[in-house]
Amino acid sequence: MKYLLFFVLIFLFISTTLFSQSLIDSLETQLINAKEKERANILASLVHEYRNIDPQKAIEYGEESLTMIDGLDSEMRKAVFFNDLGWAYNNQK
Repeated sequence: MKYLLFFVLIFLFISTTLFSQSLIDSLETQLINAKEKERANILASLVHEYRNIDPQKAIEYGEESLTMIDGLDSEMRKAVFFNDLGWAYNNQK
């Protein structure tokens, strides 16, 4: 039973990691041709995805997004963006 639980946990970890990477790849592809408002939202999503994986990359995307912060959809989206950016700074080594 312990081995089954161990393998299930390993499987879940690997599958979420692979899903996250495919989402990041998709967002980075969309970013290439995005207009300003859409670009701001994609950058905010990239900050969210990278905040724990690669905080430095999240900060780079966050700094670019700061120049177009008014392009984010709502005040709530802005709050989530700043929270994610704060986590990226906190996770920096």
